Amino acid sequence: MRTKSLIIGLLLILFLGQEASSQIRSKYLRRFRSREVSFSIGATNLIGELGGANRIGSEAFSLRDFDFPAVRPTIGGGYGFQILNRASLKTNLVIGYMRGNDKFTQYASRRQRNINYRSILIEFSQQFEYMLTQGKQTRTAYNLRMQRKKFSLKNIPFTTYLFAGVGFFYFNPQNMDKHGVWRNVKQYHTEGEGFVPTRKNYSLFQFCIPMGIGIKYPLGKGYSLGFEYGFRKTFTDYLDDASMTYFDEDFLRQHYGQVAVDLSNPASKEALLYLRPGQQRGDPRDKDFYLFALISIYRDLSRVSRIRNFRF
Repeated sequence: MRTKSLIIGLLLILFLGQEASSQIRSKYLRRFRSREVSFSIGATNLIGELGGANRIGSEAFSLRDFDFPAVRPTIGGGYGFQILNRASLKTNLVIGYMRGNDKFTQYASRRQRNINYRSILIEFSQQFEYMLTQGKQTRTAYNLRMQRKKFSLKNIPFTTYLFAGVGFFYFNPQNMDKHGVWRNVKQYHTEGEGFVPTRKNYSLFQFCIPMGIGIKYPLGKGYSLGFEYGFRKTFTDYLDDASMTYFDEDFLRQHYGQVAVDLSNPASKEALLYLRPGQQRGDPRDKDFYLFALISIYRDLSRVSRIRNFRF
């Protein structure tokens, strides 16, 4: 009898706990009901060893080596949901393309080095967004009467936010050989990665830290237009397969053929006289990073759910 009463009591507690949890969850979702999907198009650019400004490269994090000829397209999508009044979490998948070429700069030493590369970029990330201002969906995107009100952050019709997060990405650098054929350069170990203790073999899967700023403008009926600009801190200097010094050509030729030598040192004939094994090819003191500029269309899923669930 005691056992039966105990079982009934436990079942009652579980039932009441589940009911309370459901009510709390329902209340939470009503309060923080913003859920949205997005589709993005934009551009990406790598800040690495190749190309850059018409001057000596920066020795620290800097945008002065931003290379406009190397800008390439990207597309992506995301799903986000509100977790606090001013905070959201967003999951992103972005597919882009990176390009770099020493011919994009007029700086003599890099131009004579003559290294070029391209790479696909697939990034998956989770980012935390903190809203600085919060816009609201209205039938009209902007009410002219607002102009006559005293200026306030609450009157701004768009949402601005800062974001940061964590992600990982896949890349695969390719260099064009002297015959015009694109080669996957990792397999040629152009700087002796994996053969010298100080030059570890790098992985094509890497972690990154995304951070930046964004803005959303309500279009009405659950849609918003957004723009996001940010950069990704990485933990590798081999996005463009250039990091340290030129490697022993005899070793490369013996293990990977003349193709490896040509990919490692495609310098002009004049530069070949001094760009020899042991000379600087890249700068390992600073890791590569890349940038994204994205224009996005957002669809508020919670608005769709409210419309579908409406009853007369």
